[in-house]
Amino acid sequence: ARGATVFVQRHQAIALSRDKDPTNVRRIPINREDLTDGACREQERFRQQALELENAGLRALRAALPPLVKKWTLAEVIRVETNPLRQRLIVNKGARAGVYMNQAVVDANGILGQVAAVGPWSAEIILLTDPEHALPVQITRNQLRTIAVGSGTSAEVLLPYLAVNSDVKSGDLLVSSGLGGVFPAGYPVAKIIGVSRETNQLLAQVSAAPLAAIQDVREVMLIEFDPSHPAAPVKAPEAVVSAKPAVTP
Repeated sequence: ARGATVFVQRHQAIALSRDKDPTNVRRIPINREDLTDGACREQERFRQQALELENAGLRALRAALPPLVKKWTLAEVIRVETNPLRQRLIVNKGARAGVYMNQAVVDANGILGQVAAVGPWSAEIILLTDPEHALPVQITRNQLRTIAVGSGTSAEVLLPYLAVNSDVKSGDLLVSSGLGGVFPAGYPVAKIIGVSRETNQLLAQVSAAPLAAIQDVREVMLIEFDPSHPAAPVKAPEAVVSAKPAVTP
């Protein structure tokens, strides 16, 4: 009986050692159809999540539009150019979709810029952070008007025309003033993040952070306003050219 017990113990030890041996693995049959179905279900779940996020972004864009909007076009960003000399976007909508020069461009948070060039199927947008862009704005706290110009970086715009004694401080909200003929009054632009005053200088050094998601924007809204609406942008008056009489010798 003792011999039989030893034999059983040895047999159990051998079996245990085989279970622990990584080379002694029992293969479980895999149903490839089940794997394919599972992958398809997972892919469909990811696609649904992406669609829900896209729809949420679209709803946010629509909700951000003011009531004076006559027409809007949703466009996808296909190229980004951000360097100290140029701050531009290329979108996949152009003249064929009704896009036109100087058209206002926004996202759900605020003003992005305006259309600078139009092709049949795409358009170039100059961002408000571009050094060549200037936007009439006003401070909501006191209605002080000034001009916001691009700094060449996506993180800020500059307000270089404020006197050193201007009533401006960090945290002030900047909105469009309605002048310039592109944007209506009251559209969010930026929040002031820095104010520096030097006693020997006539102008203050003021910077503001754009509210629009310039650094990670994926979709933009190109909007057209109803010119008959009281809050529509005020276009600059056209220059009047007077005809001079011909000078005869």
